[in-house]
This record gives sequence, C-alpha cells and structure tokens, in this order.
Amino acid sequence: MKNLILPVKKKIVYFFAIQFMITTSVFSQTQNQKSQIGINLGSSFSTGNFGSTDFDERESAYAKNGISSEISYSYTFHPKIGLTALWRGQVNRIDIGNYAQDLANYFGAGYPAGTTSVSVETSGYSLSGLMAGIYGSFPIVDKLSFQPRLLVGISTAILPEITTKSYYMKDLLTTFIQSRAETATFSYIVGAGLKLDVSNSVSLLLHIDRCVARPNWENVKVTGIGHITGTVDINNYDFEYTFTTNNIIGGLGFRF
Repeated sequence: MKNLILPVKKKIVYFFAIQFMITTSVFSQTQNQKSQIGINLGSSFSTGNFGSTDFDERESAYAKNGISSEISYSYTFHPKIGLTALWRGQVNRIDIGNYAQDLANYFGAGYPAGTTSVSVETSGYSLSGLMAGIYGSFPIVDKLSFQPRLLVGISTAILPEITTKSYYMKDLLTTFIQSRAETATFSYIVGAGLKLDVSNSVSLLLHIDRCVARPNWENVKVTGIGHITGTVDINNYDFEYTFTTNNIIGGLGFRF
C-alpha cells in the first residue's frame, strides 16, 4: 500500500509544480509585454473654419467629414506612462455642392436670377505624416484602462486641384483651374482613449482625438480661361487653411 501511495504523492507534487511553472511563465510574459502595435481606422469630423461653408470667410475650406487611419507603436517604460510613435493619415473631401452654389451666386451678380450656374470638380484635402509623443494608462476596471495622449509631428498637407466652370444659360463663360499643391506642416494631436485587453496579447482600442495643423501653400498656380474673350491668365497665390478635425478611430492592439 505504501508503494502505491508514494507514486500518487509524486504525481500530485509534479502536477502542482507544473501548474506553478505555467502560471509564473504566463504572468512573467504578461508583465514583460511592454510593446504594442496598434492598427486603427475611423472617421474625421471637420470643425471650425476647416469645415465652414461661409463664402465671405477667407479661410473657409468647405471640408466635409472624412476618414482617418493610423498605425502606431507604443512602449511602456513606466507602469502608467509610455512613449508612442505613429503614422497617421486623413482625407476630407470638399463640399462641392455648397461651394458651387456660392460661386454661382458670386459670378451671377448682375445676371437675371437662374441664368448662371457653376460646376466644380475636385477631390479632397489630405494630411498624413509621422508623429510621436507620450501617453498614460490608468486602470478603470479589470482589463479596461483609460489612455490620454499628446503627440506632435510633421505632416504633409495636400491642397487638391480644383476646376470650376461658370455658365450663362448653356454657354461656358470661364474656367478656373487651381493646381494641386503639397507642403510640410507642423501638426499635433490631443486626445484620449480606452484599451480593453481581450487576451494576453490582443487589445481592443478606441481613441477620440483632436488634430490640428496649419499648412501654408505658397505660389499655387491658378489658370483662368475666358471662353468668350479667348484670354488665358496665369497667376500664383498663397493659400492657408487651418486643419481642425475631431477624429474617432478604433482597432486592434497587439502586445509583445
């Protein structure tokens, strides 16, 4: 009987030893996971003059709501503080409906009502670049944490090509072509987010940020064509808009 009990005791000891080793290994692995790769996608909401359709306001950009995305790397050097770097981009199309109507009202001054119209062809503004900064991580409940962040960087801002055509009745009067331009600009993000750990290596992410940049495009070529007079005028202008958007993005984080 003694010979039978001894192997059983050994098995019990081995079992708890193995469980202790597994638990210690998992805990150690979790504690050492200081890095994270994040992939996020969401919406970009235009605010201020960037989204304004006030034709009399010089800096009204007629920007519509768009999309925003980012790929980030984060490193936790303190239990509640870390560094993060990311590439982000956003695209905000132009509200060509309101813009064309305001231009029609402007060009149509002095003509009988309803006889003039304007068509607009363009794409949208874009802002993309590298940013870096600091973030915090503060537990709310088990596996859920609050993460404020502040980032700064240099972004490339693109002013799209815009072609406008004005008509009197069905006759084409003028065509204006504003050339595409791009420039580098300082940008920053202030925001906060939530992180929910769904496993030892995967998290669900949600960020609400405010992104601001003020690009200045210099010497942008604008070509004016008078179809009745047969004239062509080429001029260079400076454009400056303040990109102000509130972004809501979500995605996955992979810790290692």
